[in-house]
Amino acid sequence: MVVVVIGIIVFISVYVLFNRLFAGRYAAETEHMRHVLEQVRQETHRSQAQRDQFDETLAILKADINDSASLKTLSLIPFVGKDFVLKAIRAGRQHKAGSYLVMILGLFIVGNMAVLIANLDSLWHIAACLFPFWWCNKRLKVAIRKRNDKFIDMFPDVLDMIVRSVKSGFPINSAITMVAENMEEPVRGEFRQLADELALGRTLNEALQRLATRVDEQDIRFFVVVLRVQQETGGGLAEIISNLSHIIRKRKQLRHKIRAMTSEGRATGLILGAVPVVLFGVLMLVAPDHLDPLFSTTMGNIMAGIIIALIVGSNMIVRRMVQIDI
Repeated sequence: MVVVVIGIIVFISVYVLFNRLFAGRYAAETEHMRHVLEQVRQETHRSQAQRDQFDETLAILKADINDSASLKTLSLIPFVGKDFVLKAIRAGRQHKAGSYLVMILGLFIVGNMAVLIANLDSLWHIAACLFPFWWCNKRLKVAIRKRNDKFIDMFPDVLDMIVRSVKSGFPINSAITMVAENMEEPVRGEFRQLADELALGRTLNEALQRLATRVDEQDIRFFVVVLRVQQETGGGLAEIISNLSHIIRKRKQLRHKIRAMTSEGRATGLILGAVPVVLFGVLMLVAPDHLDPLFSTTMGNIMAGIIIALIVGSNMIVRRMVQIDI
């Protein structure tokens, strides 16, 4: 017992002496560590919030997923299935989910068969397994971007049509139906689904939330928030939507202006990224012997890896430089 007490006293004494002598020396490191831990904590909370938001989004679209056997099958793919389902719905391709399943399976089989026939190492098998998912994800992202751009370009006209309908005495449900009948795709399909959900008994807030989930754009969220607030507090709906239409038109003009101003930078990045690839192809046709060291020697493999990394990195940097969010 005495030994334990003496040990505790000695430990406390050494601890206090250490803090007294080295507190100043380690203060900066302690502060830095505290800052790092705080960043880790915030990043963890941010990741959890994104995870919760993703699960909430899937819950909102659960009815759409359950109505499609292809979407339900696609959601069963480990790790990436649910993300593919969400992107297919946002791309307006939920009815073509089966084709994405066939494409993934076909690329998977063809890629691995090619690796087996060429007798390549295991890294190529991994690449052949991952490529179908990367390709499918890339196609869905491009489809979402094109669809959302077209939707946003037409959205100010949609708001003007709703304003005219409301000023003429029609309720908001009838105005939404008119938009579904008179506008082109993709606005027609989204507002037809919105009108059908209202007719089947969904509240306006629930239907608008589903619309904002399917078309994940800031302008749509503005529209949803405006209608929600107007439903709760009242006020002149036509005037509110007219002001929102003016704001969205200004945002549209700003986006087009930014795109015009950054066109030179985007073209420069495209050319600089294409020049090494084109030169490599020309050398492979004209003088393939000059490129043999890149494939036959260890140093050549290292240099080839560095070159590829620099090309990819430069393209990413240029794209980031000309990407401006508003």
